[in-house]
Amino acid sequence: MRSSHARADANVAKSHDAKSFLVALAIVHVAVAAKTNAKVLILGAGVAGLQAANTLKEKGVDDIILIEAEDHVGGRLVTGSAAGMPTDSAFWETDTKYPERNTLGQMLEQCNVDLANIGLSTRVFVDEYGKDVSTQAEARMKELTQKINKLKTDWTTGLLNESADLNMHAAVRLYGWHPQNSVDVAVEGWVFDSFLAPTEQSAANYLYLYAGPNAYSANQKYFSTGLGEVYSKAKLVNCMRDLVFSASDERLVLGARVTDVSYTSSGVTVTVDGGQTYRGDYAIVTFSLAVFQRESVAFQPPLPYAKRLVMNEFPMIPLTFVWARFDRLVDVDGTRYRFYVFANDHRLNWHWARDVWASVQNVTYDIIRFWIWGEQALRIERQSYNETLRELNELTTAAFGVAPVSVNVSSVNYDPLYGGCCRGWPIGATFAEFDLLRAPVADRVFFAGDAYQIPIYARAASISGKETASIVVDCMNGKSCAYPKFNNQTVTEPPCPTGGAVQFGLSLASVVIWALAFAACY
Repeated sequence: MRSSHARADANVAKSHDAKSFLVALAIVHVAVAAKTNAKVLILGAGVAGLQAANTLKEKGVDDIILIEAEDHVGGRLVTGSAAGMPTDSAFWETDTKYPERNTLGQMLEQCNVDLANIGLSTRVFVDEYGKDVSTQAEARMKELTQKINKLKTDWTTGLLNESADLNMHAAVRLYGWHPQNSVDVAVEGWVFDSFLAPTEQSAANYLYLYAGPNAYSANQKYFSTGLGEVYSKAKLVNCMRDLVFSASDERLVLGARVTDVSYTSSGVTVTVDGGQTYRGDYAIVTFSLAVFQRESVAFQPPLPYAKRLVMNEFPMIPLTFVWARFDRLVDVDGTRYRFYVFANDHRLNWHWARDVWASVQNVTYDIIRFWIWGEQALRIERQSYNETLRELNELTTAAFGVAPVSVNVSSVNYDPLYGGCCRGWPIGATFAEFDLLRAPVADRVFFAGDAYQIPIYARAASISGKETASIVVDCMNGKSCAYPKFNNQTVTEPPCPTGGAVQFGLSLASVVIWALAFAACY
């Protein structure tokens, strides 16, 4: 376990190559672990953990210890490098429509991180030979949007609900949308897969995101893309760290992976690899859902049975970023931000960051980042470097007449700390289950992260970190320790099923899980 870190933000701005960028992000450690007791332990220094630390400080709670398995802060926003190329493994965005929920945007402004409204209108659809098929694609996009609007209307007026849930690809078939060719498939992939709802995800949740009280809005801002985005993310998380912790702060413990969490009605004890223990009155756990699903951390006593069930019901969405480097500019039309959508069987969504990279690094080559979702993402991570390079060579040579000289795969799906991009919403899941997913345990162990908010990504992690820290402060001051519910149904938490899952408002998927696990419970 380690604490103390070196300041590097000035060096980030002055970096001239990827190597110096990585040096700028490096954390200098000293073997100091003097502080082992605190009012609040925060487990994980991603966006949720950093936001929780900032919120606790704002509310006058400085007696904290933040424990992080990596040797740097940031979680999926700053995951490292390969072949001299910096990488990340997460999306972020903010939304000016709902300022009360724009926690991430407020932090970005406080940290002086530039916002860039790149606009999704920069998308270009190309076929496998590089031909621009955007006119055809946009016409079909308009048709699909009409079907979705009809679906939204039926959903908001009560004609559709969780009881009639299915994935969005199937839902629009009911309204007459049927893909006829690769362009249609690319259009559908852009709308449903690219940002919110891969194939196996719930239509009800997708519609909630677009038609519900926290709907995404047209004035939403995404941030500078590609390598410029990586620099911005590093600047943000380092700033969030520095707002709370000093350069030699024993309250920040890096390079310490949590192995055990023991809790009682009076407090929480956390053990990290190497055997060091930390004691707190409360704990805010910001682990990825994959950590619970893989049982990478032992809880004593085990988390309530119903909570473990819903933690396994909500999936982690597989996402892989593949960074491809080209030895010359792929396009010279001056467009700084652009999304490309390949209309072919690969269904890879990709965009470049040429101008951002050139402006920071003063070089003349392109870095293009590919997004790959679902089973394709898992396949890419499993295959060899040469296989990935060869696959991208075929795609980009056919489309643009240029092949990448190197690639880097940001492999988070098989990483035990992450297990994927973000939390999905399974078909048939209810808000009652989501409330149970969010619920604290023993009024001592609280949960924060993008998995516990709607929507997902870093925006949700920031909202969740702030909300959870606020609830912990209320709890320690004798007020309610409960999260606000997304629905009005009361969800009880039996240690084992006692009368069937239906009484707890769980989906059919959970009923099956309960049935299969019944014998093991006893």
